[in-house]
Amino acid sequence: MIMAERQGKLGDMWNACAVNFLSLFDWNHIGDKDIDVIGEDGNAYGIDALMDYNSPGMATRQSVIVESKRYSKDSINYSVMSGWLKRLTKKLEQCRNSEELQNEFPALTECCSINLGVILVWVHDAENEEYFHSDFTRLLNRLVSVTRVKPNAFKRIIVLTNPQILRLCALYETLKDSDYAFVYPSQLIGNYALERSKVLTIDYMLSNVILTEIKKDGATEKHVFYFGIMTVDAIKILRESLLKYQFAENDKKLVIHYTQHNDDTADLIHEFEKQFTDVASVSFKRMSKYNLTTEPSIISNEDE
Repeated sequence: MIMAERQGKLGDMWNACAVNFLSLFDWNHIGDKDIDVIGEDGNAYGIDALMDYNSPGMATRQSVIVESKRYSKDSINYSVMSGWLKRLTKKLEQCRNSEELQNEFPALTECCSINLGVILVWVHDAENEEYFHSDFTRLLNRLVSVTRVKPNAFKRIIVLTNPQILRLCALYETLKDSDYAFVYPSQLIGNYALERSKVLTIDYMLSNVILTEIKKDGATEKHVFYFGIMTVDAIKILRESLLKYQFAENDKKLVIHYTQHNDDTADLIHEFEKQFTDVASVSFKRMSKYNLTTEPSIISNEDE
């Protein structure tokens, strides 16, 4: 009984962390946490949190059902993960156009139909990132391969785990005291005009390259958050991408922040910089690295 109560308390704490994490990137929390909502079938469904955000390239705000899971790695298996996805799929189907839900939360009337679910999974005893790249990903891929999408049903479920959450926390730590905006090139938002926004969309969260501008002393600096591998060939591809999106400019400072650090990364920095000879100034900066199983203080401390 005591163990169950402790697990329930830890689950509530992680749910608060999940909402805090997404709020760092200008996602708006709607209502309370751990709420029961009425679906189109008239039944009640438990939801950890409802959120929305202003998505560049979209005419209406994006609404999201957020689910938070705090587990031991030994407790995660195919059956457990399948249950997460099936339950969230059901909630998306029932909440998509629920009038009762919109009446209870009027903010949803300014959003698209609820078609996005995000599961934030915190594995509190993962030994290293390899667990997420191997065991966890294999389970997820097996589920994706057998999940059938119903005709005319457009919905997405995104799963974020420790490594993705932590790298975005490191990104926020880098930016939090500056005047910044994420840059959405036309090619990334359906050929709409380029946008700058404090919002980091779910698609950008999943990207290995996040483009950002920082205003400093009357000038604009270009900052790239790069989560890919650190090799000369990879940096060449990165440069080509920055040129394609018209992000690199020859009269503006370019800073590339990276997370991956191999034994020879420091020795290669000079080679990386040589790929950007047509940029006024380029530098590579290593981002903070968090403990894989410790929730960062920026999301574990509630302001409520």
